[in-house]
Amino acid sequence: MVKCPDADDYANLRKVCKYIPHLQSLLTDRRHFLSLEDGRGLIIKSSTEENIHKAIKYGIWTTIASNLELLREMGKQAEEGKETLLFFGVSKSNHFLGVARLKSAFIAGRFGYWVKNNKTNHNLFDGFFHIEWLFVKDVPIKKFKDLFDIEDKISADKAKDCTEVSWDTAQKMLDTFFRSPFRKSIFEDFYYYDRNEEENLRIPQARIPMKMPMMPNLPPKADKDPKMMMPMPMPMMQSMPGMPGKQPVGGHHGKGTEFTKNPILSKAP
Repeated sequence: MVKCPDADDYANLRKVCKYIPHLQSLLTDRRHFLSLEDGRGLIIKSSTEENIHKAIKYGIWTTIASNLELLREMGKQAEEGKETLLFFGVSKSNHFLGVARLKSAFIAGRFGYWVKNNKTNHNLFDGFFHIEWLFVKDVPIKKFKDLFDIEDKISADKAKDCTEVSWDTAQKMLDTFFRSPFRKSIFEDFYYYDRNEEENLRIPQARIPMKMPMMPNLPPKADKDPKMMMPMPMPMMQSMPGMPGKQPVGGHHGKGTEFTKNPILSKAP
C-alpha cells in the first residue's frame, strides 16, 4: 500500500512526492492551463473524503454509472489533447479540496479502491480513469460564487457531482486556486486515512460467515416440543476495527468516515 512511513512526512510536500511519485505534478508550473483557448471543466462531489484520499494516492477516479457517459466522452477527448479540469470537493462541504486534470480515457475492469455499500462490501464500480493532480489544498466555496457564467446555470455552492462548467469558468476557478493562500489540506489527515485503509483491507477476511454447529438428530416432532428443543449456539462475535457503529466522525472536514479520529498534523505540507 502506498503511503508515507510517518505522519510528519505529510507536512512536507517534497517528502510526499518521494513516497508517492506521481504527485510530482504538484511541484510543476501549471499556469499554462490559464492561457489555453479551449478545454472543459467538471465539478466532482465525492460522497466521502476517504475516496478523495485514495484518488490522490493512486491517481485514479471513477464514478457511478449515470455519470460515466459524460466522463467517457471527456476521457476520450483528453487522450486526443483536449484538457479537462476536475474540481474536487465533498458533498455538502463548504470548500473544494483540490484540482486534477483528466489524463486517460475510460479503462474497463474491476475498480477495487472503494466500495459503494460498506455493509455488504459489494463493489458497484466498474472501470476508472487516470488523473493528474494540480492542486491539493482547501479553498472555500464562497470564493467561487461570483465566477460562474450565466450559461453554467448553477452556482458553485449548489453544484452536484459531475456538473460541467464552461471553460472560462474552469480557468477562473483554477486561477482562484493559484491566488488563494495555503491554509490547510487533506494531507493533514492522510496518515489517519492510511490507517483506516489498512484496517478496511482486513475486513473482508473478518466477515467470512461462520458455520453454525450441526444439530443432533432429534426424535420426530421434537422440534415442536418445547421441553425437547435445544438452544441454538450462537457464534462468538469479536470486535473488529473498521466495523460500522455509532462512532465519532473523523476527518478534518467532518465528513465521510466512521472511525475514531487520531491526532493529526497542524503544519502545512
